[in-house]
Amino acid sequence: SKMLSNAGHRVVETDSGESFLEAVEAEDFDLALVDMHMPDMNGIETFQMYRFAHASDEAIPFVVITADVTEATRTACQDAGIETILSKPIDSRQVFDTIERLTSGRNRIPSEEEAVAASAPLDDLPMVDTGKVEELRSLDTGTELVERIMECFMEDAGDTLIHMRKAVESRDYFGMKDLAHALRGSAANVGLLQVQAASEQLELQPEADFMQLHPGQIDQLEELVQESAHQLSVQFGLEKPRPELRVVS
Repeated sequence: SKMLSNAGHRVVETDSGESFLEAVEAEDFDLALVDMHMPDMNGIETFQMYRFAHASDEAIPFVVITADVTEATRTACQDAGIETILSKPIDSRQVFDTIERLTSGRNRIPSEEEAVAASAPLDDLPMVDTGKVEELRSLDTGTELVERIMECFMEDAGDTLIHMRKAVESRDYFGMKDLAHALRGSAANVGLLQVQAASEQLELQPEADFMQLHPGQIDQLEELVQESAHQLSVQFGLEKPRPELRVVS
């Protein structure tokens, strides 16, 4: 990273696949340099999770760095959609040539998915985006990848909701806007359309409306998050559908 910084590039370092995925959610990047062997997932798995979350966007140029440059590794990367591999030990000239080749003239294409979801009333939206479901199924990796994605989402959403309640209590309007923006992006990444739209409503609400917000509304949002995540999990067989209740009165 020092080599890149000295060349005038801004570098954000991550130490795991999960921290990498968190970083690309927080801001846009022009290039990703990912080690094949990380503590929690390998470079290919990281790329697959990234592409699932950003299927509607132009992909960040992705470069895998590995000491294993066998034909089997190259084939596995290409099959996953990763075209560029750099071998260890790193050659600085090769790195800079690769950066120039992959980023020259590149412009990101903004996604229209979030705007479409946010503009519709909640009741008019499906809870789960079936397109996202099919994208993940097309990876043909079983349920392990989905479980990881859902674990990351629920953990992040849980932390966000805790801080949302604190923002309501302290009347932190701009803090709430940032939190709602973060939850909206996370929900869009896993295809939870109603959560995405509800978060956008919170993000864009006028300050006067925010001042009337009460903690019970965050409780309702939490219920929506849990129900939406449950519905997505059911579609992948991670949870059994809730039984129909038979009520006598």
